[in-house]
Amino acid sequence: MKAILVSKWCTNGNVMQYLRAHPNSNRTDLVVGMANGLHHLHSRKPQIIHGDLKPDNVLISDEGAAQLCDFGMSRVMNELSRVAQTTSTPLGYTIRYSSYEVIVEEKKTEFSDVYAFGCTSIQK
Repeated sequence: MKAILVSKWCTNGNVMQYLRAHPNSNRTDLVVGMANGLHHLHSRKPQIIHGDLKPDNVLISDEGAAQLCDFGMSRVMNELSRVAQTTSTPLGYTIRYSSYEVIVEEKKTEFSDVYAFGCTSIQK
């Protein structure tokens, strides 16, 4: 049985589309929303690693709130798999938003998610 995640349709599109259409939006609120979503994933037991955080994977709700999406590369971590976690394919990431350990070591961790968060947060 395969799990399927369904989310509400976000007419505002992703964060880059939203900012082009609403250039005076409160970017701090959007970044805080992304951080809260990432914190929520990382604080779960077992921990959830997004694995491909980037502007395309941050949708904006009808209320203007940032929402993380596209969990196709996500991994649920536990103490046994934490050290050996690797991507399933060499192209299972977006280079522009990927840290050293993702590109070279093919390991996705909470730290690689935080790196991707930083890269996503500084987009113009």
